[in-house]
Amino acid sequence: MILPLARQLHETTICDLAFAADARSTFNIRLQRYRWLDSETGPYLVADLWNFKPEIMRASTLNIPTDVRGQDRIIAIVKALQGTEYLNAPGGRRLYTPQAFERMGIKLRFLLQYQGEWRS
Repeated sequence: MILPLARQLHETTICDLAFAADARSTFNIRLQRYRWLDSETGPYLVADLWNFKPEIMRASTLNIPTDVRGQDRIIAIVKALQGTEYLNAPGGRRLYTPQAFERMGIKLRFLLQYQGEWRS
């Protein structure tokens, strides 16, 4: 789901983003399509089915300099978490260079393009 953000410069960092003035009402309308999220288990439904226990954290807690951006930031995050593999949505193919990840000892993989009835 896309959050209703105010127009901002492309260079704006995530922590400095602001919501649009009508964000609450826009978000509520969009959320109607996902009624199952209202339940307590909704957000973790798939994780529970796969017995996957995600640890959610802010990348800003990793102390990566703010001038490290794009592909280099993703690589820095994976390295900070001692990861060896990065899995991204299919659209990331145009954003990331596999060789850059390989040089840092990280395997770059992509999800398959979704072929289902509902776009999410």
